[in-house]
Amino acid sequence: MYTSDMPPITIIPRSLEPRQVNANQQPVFSLRVRNETRTTVEILPETKFWATDYEEAAGRGFFTFLESSVAIPSRREAVLRFRPTRIDVPGINAGVYPARLNFATRIRGIQQAWNDISPENCIRINGYGGIQPVDGVGFFLPPGPVIVSRSGGYVEATISMRDMFPIDLTLKWTNPHPDWQALTDDRVDMVRNPETVLRQTRAWTCAGVWIAPSERVPANSIQIAGTLIAVRCPFGAGAGLSACVGAGARVFAVIAESAEVRMQMVIPDKKPVVPRGGTIDIQATLENPFEYKVDIANYGMPQTQLVPVEQPADPRNSIEYRVVARPATDRASAPVGIRALQGGAEVDNAFVLDRIFAPDYLRARESLTITWRLRVANSIVPGEYTLQAFTTATVWMWDRLGVHPKLESKIDPCLGDSNAGVVVSVV
Repeated sequence: MYTSDMPPITIIPRSLEPRQVNANQQPVFSLRVRNETRTTVEILPETKFWATDYEEAAGRGFFTFLESSVAIPSRREAVLRFRPTRIDVPGINAGVYPARLNFATRIRGIQQAWNDISPENCIRINGYGGIQPVDGVGFFLPPGPVIVSRSGGYVEATISMRDMFPIDLTLKWTNPHPDWQALTDDRVDMVRNPETVLRQTRAWTCAGVWIAPSERVPANSIQIAGTLIAVRCPFGAGAGLSACVGAGARVFAVIAESAEVRMQMVIPDKKPVVPRGGTIDIQATLENPFEYKVDIANYGMPQTQLVPVEQPADPRNSIEYRVVARPATDRASAPVGIRALQGGAEVDNAFVLDRIFAPDYLRARESLTITWRLRVANSIVPGEYTLQAFTTATVWMWDRLGVHPKLESKIDPCLGDSNAGVVVSVV
């Protein structure tokens, strides 16, 4: 037993984390200490951290041991990290109690032990401390079905808690669909092992599940792959409704195999007449036949830069975009634009795409009309021209590594047909 008047290790005041815990939590406590000697002191895993409401009553409170041995050089500080321990009320009453340690050390090969109490490092059991509620858990999935390929896709859930205490969460996969596989971030099969523990989470965390369909699952059909639930404490019989029941949501998924939305040019009743230097609007109706969202513009592409001119109050209303001019040699690979033909041959630089009026995407089964605004070149030869609009549709998916695989299709129904399109007369 260590008998010196000055212990070799002192506890740094107000260094305890966490300082407030609640029933059913499993916190990992840490505490900073200082070596007061002129030699290295090794703190052994037998070192015990504990708290109690009645010191004389055996079995009251909670305790835990040092995670691993820590060697502290002379006159240096170190953080002691202890193993997770369960807070059990009424095994300890609500209140504020000092941290207690039974040190086990080795100094110059000699093992020593002594006890210490740190009134400057107190633990509050239960109580809100200005952070409410301390026992709730929130769970959020992105809206709509998860869009996946035949090889699968990633579902990312956001789990939130108002309290800041690190706790273990249990992620559960329930009601699994027999034709869907579910894997955790570290590739654990959640169909066979429906529970996985997220260690020491706090406040706001994300967790993901990779889901993959069997060959029997049809494309473009919304399926319920399973239910994902986050549980923050064991659910005991007779406990009633509480956060221990958990929060979660059903995971809807749809297999995407195409981005080819339907497009039909809007042919006016009368042939438009436009002067040189003037502008003309060409419209087309886009229809999304799929059960998933499809983007209809590729922003940031080098061939075109679509710059919002004005953002409407309702984001589902058409947004106007200004199109930066591009070289004629790039038009064939442009994701969106207008093609002009005269006598069956394409004419360069006769019509310049100036603006686009369109939302960012089509919802599932949505149909709408978008507009290409063209500026007629002053140098154009008067006569009749056939205008053919085209765009690009993209379906985005999610990968757990932040990669975004996609399906992409050029929507150009008039390509190869010189008679298709809107005929205009330039005067």
